[in-house]
Amino acid sequence: MQFELRVDEARFGYAVDSVVDFSYTLFSDQLNAYGCEPAAMKQLLDLELGDAVSCGEWSLVPHAHTTHLETKAHISSQSSSISKSNINIKCLTDIYILRSVAFLSTDETYEGRQSTSDKVVTAAAFQKQWLEAAWQHEVKAAIIIVDPPLVDLDTTKIDVSRSNPPYFTKEAIQWLRLRYEVLLTNLPSIDREEDGGTTPNHQMFFQNEDNLIVEFLKPAHIEKAEAYLLELQHISVDSDAVPVRPLLYPLARI
Repeated sequence: MQFELRVDEARFGYAVDSVVDFSYTLFSDQLNAYGCEPAAMKQLLDLELGDAVSCGEWSLVPHAHTTHLETKAHISSQSSSISKSNINIKCLTDIYILRSVAFLSTDETYEGRQSTSDKVVTAAAFQKQWLEAAWQHEVKAAIIIVDPPLVDLDTTKIDVSRSNPPYFTKEAIQWLRLRYEVLLTNLPSIDREEDGGTTPNHQMFFQNEDNLIVEFLKPAHIEKAEAYLLELQHISVDSDAVPVRPLLYPLARI
C-alpha cells in the first residue's frame, strides 16, 4: 500500500511494506541492563493445559528490558507521565550513524562520573555528518545509531549490565537539544551507566518539558533514501517510560 506525504512544497511517497522496525520483541528478545532481573511472563491460564483462554502476567522494567520511550517524568516528579503527555509522533527524522571515540581523545566533557576507559559520542561527530548531509527540511527527530552495535544480531539473549556502554558528551547533547525534540538511540542510555546519580544529559535534554527520548533501538538495516518519516507506537500508561515501537519509512520524492 502506497501513501503520499507533502512537506512544504515537496511531495514524497512511501510504502507500508518498506517500514523499518527498531523495536526489540519482549520475552523472545531477552534484553537486560542495569543488573535487573530478566523480564518474565507467567501463564495464569494456558490453552495447552486445557484452559478456555490464554492469559499471561508480565513482569518487566521498560528502561532495562526493551526499546522504550521516556518523558521528563523520568527525572522529575513534577512532569507529565506518558498517559498525560501529548505524544502523537509522526514526523520527519534525520539519521546519524556514528562511531564512539575514546573519552581521552576528545576535548569534550561530561558532567557526571567518568573514567579514562570510557567511550563517548561527540558533538564534533554530529556536526561533521550534519554538514555533509545538508538536509533541506526542518525535522523534529534524530535517530542516532552508534556503530559498532552493542549487541550481536544473531543472539536473542543480550545483557549489557556493568559493561559501561558508550554515552554522549555534554557538548553533543547541547548541540542536539538546539535542533531536535525527539532523540532515538541504540544505546541503553544517553548518560553513562554509572553516572553518579546525576543523569546530566537527561537533565539537559529535558530542559524542554515536551522533549522525548527513545533508548535501546534494535539494530536494523536502513536503506538510503531522500528523507525519512518516523512513527512512534505505544500504549497509554501512567509511568515515566513505556515500551515503544519506532517505525521508519524511507521516503521517495514524487
